Amino acid sequence: MAIRKQKLIKSDMTQEMPSDFGAFYPMGHVVVAFPKAASARKVRKDLLSGGYDERDLHHYAAKMAAQSLKNNLENIGALARMGSTDNVLRKQARLADEGCDFLLIHAATKEEVDRVMNVVRRVPFRIAQKFHRFAIEDLK
Repeated sequence: MAIRKQKLIKSDMTQEMPSDFGAFYPMGHVVVAFPKAASARKVRKDLLSGGYDERDLHHYAAKMAAQSLKNNLENIGALARMGSTDNVLRKQARLADEGCDFLLIHAATKEEVDRVMNVVRRVPFRIAQKFHRFAIEDLK
């Protein structure tokens, strides 16, 4: 099987992110859902204080995330529906509908993921997922 180059797409949630057969797929990022907006803001502030750059952290209010995820699911390709991407996006959309805010955090390496999760774990969160090239990892 040939490795397919990912196409960049425009999204309501980001300027340009890789797609997986038409689905928003932020490879190299951690996506975290927080039940309270204050928790998302605190994690963002703590990561910025710890040396993260503004460009590497994106906070999306529940309403904005819900609309973006709904749009994404409406435009998802058939191949993405067969993989796990579709299920992950549906779960994220349910959480956004329930009022969860989201952070999208660039974390390309295991060390960066560990650093991010050390900060995230300080507050309640619903899900944390790392988007790898061929897999989406649930983080605890």
